[in-house]
Parts: sequence; C-alpha cells; structure tokens
Amino acid sequence: MLYKRMPIEIESPESLGYDSIECNLAESSVRDVLFKELDIDLNDLVIAYGDHIGKPPLRELIAGDYKNVFAENVLLTVGAAGALFIIHSSLLKKEDHIIVTRPNYATNIETLRAIGCDISFIDLQFEEKYAIDIEKISK
Repeated sequence: MLYKRMPIEIESPESLGYDSIECNLAESSVRDVLFKELDIDLNDLVIAYGDHIGKPPLRELIAGDYKNVFAENVLLTVGAAGALFIIHSSLLKKEDHIIVTRPNYATNIETLRAIGCDISFIDLQFEEKYAIDIEKISK
C-alpha cells in the first residue's frame, strides 16, 4: 500500500495518550467523553447520511447574514481539515510553489505534498515569539 501516515497521525494525542502530554498548546482534539457525562438524551436523534455540501436550511441561514450571498454559494465542512483540503485541492496544482510557515496545521503541509507542490518553509521559533523575520526570508 502506498499510504503514508501524516506526522499529525503519528504524533497525535490519541496515539500517544493524553496523559503523556505535559503542555498541549495547539491540539484541537479533546479527551474521550461519554454521552452520559454530557447529560444528552439521544432517544430522538435521527442517524442519516447528510448532505454533501451541508444541510440546506443551515446554508440558507448562513447566506442570509450576508448581502449577495446565496445558499448555493455556501459550503459546509465537518471541520478544518476537510475545508483546507477542498481549498488546497481546488486552488493548487503540481507545478505551484507555495511558502508555508512552520509550525502549522498538518493539513496545510501534507495536502500540499500529496498534490506535489514545491514547498518552501519559513520556520518560526518560540524564542523569536513566532514572528516572521522579513530580513531573514527576503534573502
């Protein structure tokens, strides 16, 4: 199989164990939770395959907040990874060169690699308050 796991999959709290991470400053996941801990009644929950681009009434509601935006212009995704994948794969092609800051969200790196983009990295440092040094990158 040609599948290569992304670093985020290998180093994720789910794989390492949340108790092994002393200071988690950027992970978006949370520890496992039981529904009973949330005091949620699921007896009337309908489980069904959803709309591919988002539930129409929600898309209409979102579009209604903006002038000249219509429900057919609104696309909903389950999370950031899906949205970023759509953006990257819609706008970029193999011949494109892209500059990415690191650290960054894995999808902003691994999807670009999968597309075959030429990537240059700007590595940001904690000691430099993660600021971009324009002098350093302009060389």
